[in-house]
Amino acid sequence: MFRNVVLFKWRQGTTQHEIGAMHRRTELLVAQCPTVLALEVADDIGTADTNHNLAVTIDFDDEAGWLAYHYSEPHLTSAAKNASMSEPGGMARLRHDHQGRPGHDAGCPIRHIALYRWTEGTTRDTRQAVLGNVRTIGTSHPAIKQLRISEGRKGRPEYDGDFDWMIHACFSDIDAYAAFQGSPTYTELQREISRAANRSATLHLGREIIHRR
Repeated sequence: MFRNVVLFKWRQGTTQHEIGAMHRRTELLVAQCPTVLALEVADDIGTADTNHNLAVTIDFDDEAGWLAYHYSEPHLTSAAKNASMSEPGGMARLRHDHQGRPGHDAGCPIRHIALYRWTEGTTRDTRQAVLGNVRTIGTSHPAIKQLRISEGRKGRPEYDGDFDWMIHACFSDIDAYAAFQGSPTYTELQREISRAANRSATLHLGREIIHRR
């Protein structure tokens, strides 16, 4: 399966009415674009340590399905309106292979999503070592119910907002995340990530509503 993740950071003055309209027109893409298998639009739950406001996650059978969606008229119209709500440089994207069913995150009450960009010049060996260490460190803490690391698929079209890899961590509630964030494990994890990554886009999502074809 092929997954497209886009994070938005709203421009100053964005209203709840505008955000609600964005939810509705994005959710309509399930019916308007036949290659979409599952779609989720989810708001950040409002914790202080995140830097984006909303995530759109869409699943396809393969990259060809994503490309058909990407260039479709309904998507282009919706995307232009959605991008106008985001502050300049406020969109973060990752496209990646995904193992599992469309709309994967049912049963995950709190999800921490963080997209990262590799520091220029970081070698492939260093990247693989960091990813392995992040996986080992992250899964060692009892508050994390599930940890998934996804590497982005580069290809055309490319955007300035494209990131290289993503952490998706599942917690039972926000207190469990807070316990993890205050732990030595979290400090160790951030230290390891900073070895090779220099920019991140983050948010926390609550229990999702998946729209399926």
